[in-house]
Amino acid sequence: MENSTVSNGRRGEEIVAAYLEEIGYSIERRNFRLYGAEVDIIARRADTLHFVEVKRWRSFDRSELEYAIDGRKQHRIARACRGYLASLNESEVLGVSFDVALVDPSDDSIRYIQRAFEIE
Repeated sequence: MENSTVSNGRRGEEIVAAYLEEIGYSIERRNFRLYGAEVDIIARRADTLHFVEVKRWRSFDRSELEYAIDGRKQHRIARACRGYLASLNESEVLGVSFDVALVDPSDDSIRYIQRAFEIE
């Protein structure tokens, strides 16, 4: 039997991937792992790559977002991002955005935050 936390997370990722495709993004990778980090969804829209962290939580409180995606988590995501970008042609990407998608499990509504954090 699958862990309910894992199952809940996968369901959130499915919901967000479908949402992103519906609004014009193309999904390049899901559950990309590199250097001890995982990026839930890597999506492209125009010439920007979006590295999306998905959280399926009951609350959308900003303080919880900061708890969920703390500085350490942000740097791990950025490290995986750099590795992914190194595998691409430089001409393929002009922009990068670190986004967060919050999914409410009671009704599967999505709060999508573009450029939720920046990495130097």
